[in-house]
Amino acid sequence: MRKDYEAIKIENEKLEFKFLEKKMKEVIGIKELNLDILKTLNLYENKKFNIAAELFADNNNRKFSGIDIVVLGENINKILFRENIERKSILEQYSDAISTFERYYEYEEIVGAERVTKEKISKEAFRESVANAIVHRLWDINANIKIVMSNDKIEIISPGSLPPGMSEDEYMRGYVSVLRNPIIANIFYRLGIIEKFGTGIKRIKYEYRENFVKPSFEIYENSIRITLPIIETVPSNLVNGEVKVFEILKKREKLSRKEIEELSGYNKSKVIRSINGLIEKSIVEQLGKGRSVKYQLKK
Repeated sequence: MRKDYEAIKIENEKLEFKFLEKKMKEVIGIKELNLDILKTLNLYENKKFNIAAELFADNNNRKFSGIDIVVLGENINKILFRENIERKSILEQYSDAISTFERYYEYEEIVGAERVTKEKISKEAFRESVANAIVHRLWDINANIKIVMSNDKIEIISPGSLPPGMSEDEYMRGYVSVLRNPIIANIFYRLGIIEKFGTGIKRIKYEYRENFVKPSFEIYENSIRITLPIIETVPSNLVNGEVKVFEILKKREKLSRKEIEELSGYNKSKVIRSINGLIEKSIVEQLGKGRSVKYQLKK
């Protein structure tokens, strides 16, 4: 895709931006979305709109790809909900995806005398993943963003691989921000949906800093897949002393058996049983041999 695809001028002069205007009133405090503001947003120039403007418009004549959402039941053969979101502003597409998340992954829990809203999967990580998919995807190919929601994870698949000039290592570490769609990115930034300098992956990882299972990022030739696991700070299959040893190794890396004994208060045999159980479950790994053996959680 040409980097300036979103900036290509179009002939459609009857675009409407009610949803964009609504969001800009809420977040930025504008009184109305006029042509001067559209020019400032780089959606209108020399008396013509561009493709980015069409993507932010409430409706248009061009058939752009949208977002496919499917919510699975107990297995892949049971579909609880399915929706194809298209022919509306990409801001509204984003909002609809968040609403679906809230419907299936938020729940209320009574804590003391209050009802507290909790999440089965990190909402902030989901918001960041969907926003990144919209902002960084290839818009000139006929493929929808796909969101697959299941009991233990959410997968977000974005059309198009990394933009030219960005390596997989740079993407994973969040070192470099190469904007494929700078006009779209700038508006999402102004509305507070994303941060300016490519911190999306870091923010997703940060949301799971206490989680046992971490999000995964898979980069293919024609797509990028982000998988967000269910929030689980302690593995559900731990027994007896394994829980305490796991919690100790979460806070400190590369501990000897003796150090674990001192921190846990367990005797030697209980620590050995707990460590061996965690190794068998592929949760803990052994480093070194003999007297220099240390243990840590698997990365």
